[in-house]
Amino acid sequence: AVHPFAEGRFVSVPSARCGIGDSENDFEMLRAVALPIAMGNASGEVKALCRWETDTNAEDGVAHAIDRILAHNKACDEQAENSGI
Repeated sequence: AVHPFAEGRFVSVPSARCGIGDSENDFEMLRAVALPIAMGNASGEVKALCRWETDTNAEDGVAHAIDRILAHNKACDEQAENSGI
């Protein structure tokens, strides 16, 4: 289960959690997070469940997904700084 593991360890705010999966055994995790991400080699059912798709396992898809999330967060932080928030 995702919640007992995640609670109090990494990201305690459920709306800030993401999950990256590629097969049906990832359904529970992907349904439990705010940002479900499919690997490029994921099944069609997994891709349909997810908000976006990253590269395949062989193409370092997890690392690329993390880079994309961090870049987005950095851009949001910079925008907030520039607007005086």
